[in-house]
Amino acid sequence: MNKLRSVARSIYVVEAVYGKDAADHLAAGGTTGDFTTVGEPKPYRGEEYCG
Repeated sequence: MNKLRSVARSIYVVEAVYGKDAADHLAAGGTTGDFTTVGEPKPYRGEEYCG
């Protein structure tokens, strides 16, 4: 997730409700709002990226 800090304000890890991945989920008629959040969001706190 450290690589995402330079381009993301917060990071959410989600699971598809339908199928095995996002493509399957969306193809089955699911929406981005249907994904199940896994864990708590990690908000950007202004740390400098050390990639």
